[in-house]
Amino acid sequence: IDISVSSIEVGEVAEITVYVPANVTGPVTIKIDGRTITQYNTNKDGIVVFRVSGLTAGDKTVTAIYAADSHYEYNSTAREFTVYKRSSHVNASADNITVGETARINITGPAGYDGYAIVWVNGTNYTVKLTNGFGYVNITKLANGTYVINVTYMENDRFSSSYNDT
Repeated sequence: IDISVSSIEVGEVAEITVYVPANVTGPVTIKIDGRTITQYNTNKDGIVVFRVSGLTAGDKTVTAIYAADSHYEYNSTAREFTVYKRSSHVNASADNITVGETARINITGPAGYDGYAIVWVNGTNYTVKLTNGFGYVNITKLANGTYVINVTYMENDRFSSSYNDT
């Protein structure tokens, strides 16, 4: 019994291929992340393909098990692979204002996902919740001048952090 699996990113489907003798008659089972998945059909070459979704980021161990039949004894093997966090991106934009007006800073992160960003302007930081990849912060009492906007998308269970300044 052997396993072939490649590392993936969060949100992708892991394709786990298990190789058993071509004439096995029993089921092939894999165990991964607390889940047990069994398939009863192998192809004519003894290949069983499992497609597993919903895996969280981190190092994973998948164990393949062949329970036994009249020709083959119980056998199992394990392989490790990694589910990587996706790369993120973050951008900030703001229109020019005059003294006394409120500056609205628009933040965009990974489209369609929620998360948080930290925005630094003029020595003060602001935490911004992003919904579906978008959020904003209003800043008041800015003196006359040009300001750099630093923004960091905060790492979460799906994305790594990223940084940008405008």
